[in-house]
Amino acid sequence: MEDNRDRLIVVLAGYPEPLEHLLRCNPGLSSRFSRSFTFQDYTTSELGSIFQSLCAKNRYVLPPLTRVKLLLGFQHLLQLKDEHFGNGRLARNIFERAIGKLANRIASIAPLTRELLTTLEPADIDMPDVPAAIWRDLESTQRCFRTTCPHCQHASRLSQALLGNKVQCKRCEKSFQADWGEVIDEGDEKLS
Repeated sequence: MEDNRDRLIVVLAGYPEPLEHLLRCNPGLSSRFSRSFTFQDYTTSELGSIFQSLCAKNRYVLPPLTRVKLLLGFQHLLQLKDEHFGNGRLARNIFERAIGKLANRIASIAPLTRELLTTLEPADIDMPDVPAAIWRDLESTQRCFRTTCPHCQHASRLSQALLGNKVQCKRCEKSFQADWGEVIDEGDEKLS
C-alpha cells in the first residue's frame, strides 16, 4: 500500500464496528486509512426499488400484492437486523429465490404464456426469516403506505392497491409512479 500509494486505492467495506475493530488491531493499518464513509442501511422502499430494478433488468412484473408482501417482509427484517443483515444483498437473494419459486409454481402448467413466465406472484416471495403472521392480512384494503411526491416532496398516504401505479399528488397535482412506499403504522394520522 505504501509503495504504490500514488497509484493505488484500497477500499475496506463492512459494518462500522467490525471495521473499526479490524483497523484498531494493527496501529500501522489504521494510520493508512485516512477517510471513512458511513452509508445508512436501505429503507423498505429502497430495498423494494432494488428488487424492482432486478425485475426490470430481467423483464419480470410485480403486481401490487407482491409489492405489499415484499414491503412487509423488508420492514420486518429491517426491524430485526443485526450485524449479519445483508442490506442490498438481501433484495438480490430474495429475487433469486423468487425466480426459483416461480419456475416451480408454473412447471406443470400448460400452455405457458408470457404473463405466467414473467409475473412474480406473492407465493413466489420467500423470506425464510419472516414469520407467516407478518403476511396474515396481505389482501387487507385497510393497509396504507407512505409515499413521497418526487415533484414537491409532499408525503401522503397510499392504498396498497395503488402500489406500482401512477398516482396524482394531492398538493402539486402532478402525476408520478408510486412503485414503493414505507409501511404506515395504523395510528399514524399525520399524512393526507
